[in-house]
Amino acid sequence: MRPALLFSLLAIPHAFSALPPAEQASAHISEIAAVFPSNGWKELRVTPPRLVSQAPGQLYENGLPPVWVAGLEDAQGGRGYLMWEEAESGALLEFALDADSEAVPKGGGLTSGVPALQQFPVSGRNSEKVASGCVPTAGASLLGYWTTHGFPDWAGTAPQAPDARLKDFALRLRKLMRMAEMPDTSGYTDDGMTLSGAYPKELAAALEKDAEQNALPLKTEFARFSFERLKHETAAARPVLLSCMVRLPQKPHLSWGHEVIGVGWLEMRGNQYVGVKDNFYAVQSGQTVRWIRKEAFDSLIRVRPSRAGEAGASW
Repeated sequence: MRPALLFSLLAIPHAFSALPPAEQASAHISEIAAVFPSNGWKELRVTPPRLVSQAPGQLYENGLPPVWVAGLEDAQGGRGYLMWEEAESGALLEFALDADSEAVPKGGGLTSGVPALQQFPVSGRNSEKVASGCVPTAGASLLGYWTTHGFPDWAGTAPQAPDARLKDFALRLRKLMRMAEMPDTSGYTDDGMTLSGAYPKELAAALEKDAEQNALPLKTEFARFSFERLKHETAAARPVLLSCMVRLPQKPHLSWGHEVIGVGWLEMRGNQYVGVKDNFYAVQSGQTVRWIRKEAFDSLIRVRPSRAGEAGASW
């Protein structure tokens, strides 16, 4: 086990660039603790930061710059990470702590109760074991949210057990999209499972089709990412679907185009962050939120179901 440092958190220094990486990590934790005062951020064990560059020749070559990464562990055994710029500003890029809490941050908003689903193996065209894919898996979380928030009929004949139900939703959406299969030549999965992907715009159409098959009026909007739209939907307790270019928290030398479900927003120290539940970041708590700076995001899908006979949905 790597040695860890225990930080007692003090005031946030103003000049991150003048600090050693371990002290930069401590300062970032201090700023996070200020907006999540009851969420376990006040005392954490922090692994020594390491500078991580993108692996050459990976499946998704995107030229993302090197970043500092540090692992976290709280007193209850919850784990997480910090990621910040190597550049002079040392600005925080993203963070998460696997804690059983959906805390609303100061200076932000959160839609609670969104179920989390990790990608799982399915039978593919060219392989017996293919990842379910981020696009339909994220869509399944959104569908699962609405079936427990006023629209139970959208579940159709899905199983009652929560995890089985979410997987059924993902399989339904897969059938309504063109799913590509890609061999994992870069080590994204631990067992070399074939990856699969789809276009986010097709997810909006698939959700509409699935809702139609279950006699549910549904309005969707596929658009470029907007932090203001995210805030608006969060205020209305409507999760959104987001496409982004991100590093893998568990393997930050790898990155990819990814689809996730957006559940919140945060403004902190002049930067804006998006809260997501990630379908390729295995955590113990289904309430864990990954916070990522907004620059990583590209598109946004808004979804609004309505009951038969109601006036047309509006945003």
